[in-house]
Amino acid sequence: MKKLTSLLIVFIVSFFVYTATAQDEGNQIYYCYEEIVSPDKLGDYLQISKEIVDLCKENEFPYSFYTWTTGDFKYQLWTPIKSLDEIDKMDQAWLALYENWDKEKLAKFRKSKIKNYAFTMNSKSDLNYVPEEPRLKEGEGKFLYWQEYYLFPGAEQEAEYLVKESINILKNKNYDTGWNFGYGNLGYETPCLIAWVWAKDRLDYWEYDKKFQENFSEDFKELNNKFIPLIRTKKSKDMWYLEELSYVIEE
Repeated sequence: MKKLTSLLIVFIVSFFVYTATAQDEGNQIYYCYEEIVSPDKLGDYLQISKEIVDLCKENEFPYSFYTWTTGDFKYQLWTPIKSLDEIDKMDQAWLALYENWDKEKLAKFRKSKIKNYAFTMNSKSDLNYVPEEPRLKEGEGKFLYWQEYYLFPGAEQEAEYLVKESINILKNKNYDTGWNFGYGNLGYETPCLIAWVWAKDRLDYWEYDKKFQENFSEDFKELNNKFIPLIRTKKSKDMWYLEELSYVIEE
């Protein structure tokens, strides 16, 4: 499925609560802080990151974050926020958390990273497909395949129409795997339509993908032909959830 024609033959609202399927509860803004780690200091980064999670628990840090890695020394901390105004408040909360912490350890942690990036994404609940009987149980989705589709300006409406048409096909066949969509905003070239699908692990994803193409390739052929001209370029990546490096506020 890792090819330009793959959008309509793949796939949070509660996205980073690592549920296995999308849940239609409204759109959500996510702030992502990506840390690129120096390979020779990976051990320091991982160990101190675990200690920071403990620090968050001890001090009841007010923001959850869900940590994912793409396996190439990049670690992404995703936080659900109510508005972009919360980004500054969250930065201040991090500064307050570190204020009385071990300065030597904090300096060591900062030196373990090469550089950082930050960006935001808005989930798009009206484009998500939620199966009636999902094949994955809640909490089983520890792996996802992530695709960023950089559309030509003005192509969003047509792209969304095609996604909704594809969802109708899935509903009619009672397909058992959810599709999830959102738009990249700050930090992305826009318009950027993002799509992702959950799986237990990479092998589970490829088995799902093979089965999907066998069953749906003809159904989506016409939709794919209409979707391809809307795309300027595409990026894709595998992502793994790191529960031990995540901090989730219990509700």
